[in-house]
Amino acid sequence: MYMRALETHTITSTTINEEFQQYIQHIQDSITKLDSALFDATELFIHYAEKYELYECQLLLLQLDGNEEPNILQTIWRRLLRKEVNDLFPSTTNLTGGNYERTIILQRHLIERLRNCRKKRLRLPLDFIRSELKQIVHTLNNLSGNGDLISTEDFSNQILSDL
Repeated sequence: MYMRALETHTITSTTINEEFQQYIQHIQDSITKLDSALFDATELFIHYAEKYELYECQLLLLQLDGNEEPNILQTIWRRLLRKEVNDLFPSTTNLTGGNYERTIILQRHLIERLRNCRKKRLRLPLDFIRSELKQIVHTLNNLSGNGDLISTEDFSNQILSDL
């Protein structure tokens, strides 16, 4: 459909037309490459989902493959949760000031992220997630130097109860 739209588009300048034709050829080559192979779950997992840290895709591919290995699932969930924390707290060496507010924002974000995972019917190993959430808050509390920003129990319970 997109190719037909590109091919029917007319350009009057010959220079632009040549560039446009090269662009069309590039698109055709890409489509041919994508259409030329059927990828299995393992190949998609290794070459795309793992390479680009697409954790939800990794979980979905494992689920589609029927892989029930708890260690693999836990590793992916740990990475997913830690990535969310690192995105909000990029510098753990300078945790001062409004970190309570950022922790609450993190809590809300994780609630939403886990809800989306549940909607996608991804496996949620709740006991493991609970222990990871407690560890994350414990680490944030230790790094802040200001005592407990938030209770580890309250943090994890609030997130998991809202699912």
